[in-house]
Amino acid sequence: MLLPGLTAEESKGLILSVGTHHGKRPLSPTEVAILFRKTLSRGASREECASFVRLKGPDMVSRFLRLLELNPFVQHSTDWRQTGTTISLTSAWKLSILPNNAQEEACIEIMANQLTTKEVEQVVQLHQRSGRGFAKCLAEIVGMRPRIAKVHVILGAVTDAKAQEWLGKLSQVQRDSLFTQVLAETYPAATSCSGRLGTEKFTIVTNEQGYTLISRDGSFETSITKTLAEKMVLNHV
Repeated sequence: MLLPGLTAEESKGLILSVGTHHGKRPLSPTEVAILFRKTLSRGASREECASFVRLKGPDMVSRFLRLLELNPFVQHSTDWRQTGTTISLTSAWKLSILPNNAQEEACIEIMANQLTTKEVEQVVQLHQRSGRGFAKCLAEIVGMRPRIAKVHVILGAVTDAKAQEWLGKLSQVQRDSLFTQVLAETYPAATSCSGRLGTEKFTIVTNEQGYTLISRDGSFETSITKTLAEKMVLNHV
């Protein structure tokens, strides 16, 4: 039995992505939230959604839907767990207490400082208790570390409309796999470079060497978009 408004492929993606601890899930948390919203708009209840993916109750469905109220950059950067270029689903939920226009900067700082979910929770609690700005609270928590490590977060845009349209047809997993290839081909000398690719924007997380290499290319958005366009042609789009 399928949820109203969802295709068999979409339904399968939900089942394989939610309520499982498998490392490779076909859908990102935001893609799951979009499908929940889609089927709810076609008459499904939150209880039916929860039962379909074997969640304990509708509250978890509501938590996924909360993702769609977050800043678009946070939605783009949220994954099931923290990686170099993403924040965890739990961390994203923690950011919901911040004003929407402050969430993007907070998300960037979380990635730049490679905060764990526990550290994000500490920063948010300190922010709520003290009333101080998120950045100041973050600096205090990071300052408690025995060794401070920070990476560079680079934001960019896909500048080709046809490439954007093509990317919109791919899942987040497919886009990220593609972006790994694009970065390796565009900046082969970068020793530490990972990314998150959306339909119109992308995020690169890298070390000092990679940042110097990419930033000295004043047209890095054009270079990356060019490689993406070449990949599109190779895929006969």
